[in-house]
Amino acid sequence: MLIPGLIVFAISFTITLLLVPCINRLGSKFSLFDKPNNRKQHEIPIVRVGGLAIMLAIFSSITLTSIFGLFDINIGKDIVLIFIFSSLLFLIGFLDDLFSISFLKKLICQILVASFAWKVGLRINEIDLLWLNPEFMNLKISPFFSLLLTNIWVVGIINAFNWLDGLDGLATGITLITSIGLMFVSFSINNIGDALFLIFSLIGSCLGFLIFNYNPAKIFMGDGGSYLMGSLMAFISIFIYNSDLIYGSSSLDLITLMLIFFVPLFDMTYVVFHRIASGKLPFLPDRQHIHHRLLRIGFSHQDTVIFCYLISIFFVFIALGNTYTHYRYYLLLISLIINVSFINKHKNKFLKFYKK
Repeated sequence: MLIPGLIVFAISFTITLLLVPCINRLGSKFSLFDKPNNRKQHEIPIVRVGGLAIMLAIFSSITLTSIFGLFDINIGKDIVLIFIFSSLLFLIGFLDDLFSISFLKKLICQILVASFAWKVGLRINEIDLLWLNPEFMNLKISPFFSLLLTNIWVVGIINAFNWLDGLDGLATGITLITSIGLMFVSFSINNIGDALFLIFSLIGSCLGFLIFNYNPAKIFMGDGGSYLMGSLMAFISIFIYNSDLIYGSSSLDLITLMLIFFVPLFDMTYVVFHRIASGKLPFLPDRQHIHHRLLRIGFSHQDTVIFCYLISIFFVFIALGNTYTHYRYYLLLISLIINVSFINKHKNKFLKFYKK
């Protein structure tokens, strides 16, 4: 499985490298720019439809590898469903990039797509309680709560990644790190199936896009890209979580999953509660995200993005330590050394953090 997965990765990476310049020229021709304003960091208009390159690269890599027989597409019903619903969510975001749709309409569309996905089986049916007590059984939930929890997870992850897309390379890099975390967890789960190929494809596309999206960015992914990445992360994590429950691998409990998604979930949770506490609507945009706070205390654009990467790596390593228990302390030590080195380098700025 590893060799075909690496081939999928290489195809997705290469196609992204080839497509991004083409999409950039196309976006420039039709003036599909993200224009600067008081909430944004860039000072010149930048093409905002780069998510189309990510979408096409993932689709092409999966299609080409299936044509050449690296995996049987007839077996991979789940991978097809995940891609179909993620494509629909990409379309919602892409239309917003083109025509600026209101947040309420986008939210309703997200809920509808997540509900259809639930209807065909991409859902959370049980909650793993073994992490609380080894003697506990998995808690089966009613269809209503299954629908509710599935919607909260899918819609929440989509918007968490979308809100994180505020600095060059931030959302792309966090998606890359999170995908790698899910990939390593997947290796320890029996019968994970073709979802691994989709993860490999996403990793390849993210890495290829990051070359153009890292500061100073030459292109943005737009809402289409962030919706695609967020939805793929949400649906893939549900699939892996269910596979772990079915086959009893005990590799992906709720804590491990939350740790893998720590940065986007923490950022979204903090911002929502901060807005509510300030008497504002939770979905109105502001500059209270973690990356905005780091910029205000003096971090450069690149250092802010790097630190967010390091935070994500730290918690992903902790999550992997829960899965690969023999390497737990090595993973934690490596991550701590990297993060402490960065914090020590910028210690004067961190002293100001809680004052902002």
